[in-house]
Amino acid sequence: MSLTVEKAAIDTAWATLQTAVGAYLSAGGSPWSAAFWLLAQVANIDPRIAKVCDGQADKAISARQNRATTFAAMNERPK
Repeated sequence: MSLTVEKAAIDTAWATLQTAVGAYLSAGGSPWSAAFWLLAQVANIDPRIAKVCDGQADKAISARQNRATTFAAMNERPK
């Protein structure tokens, strides 16, 4: 599949995850636990992602301008 199709698939999966995490929080779940788990799971997808997470986590958390941006709309970064 093309990169455009794959990026759209990530957006669809993310919407499902957002719904599930929102429901967990609405049921009284811990925001800290959800955030910690999400970061760990994203890092666990691939060692290359883990390396970026290790070096960029603070920056990513502070990147408020990207919080409402779909993955499909994000600029590609160096590999």
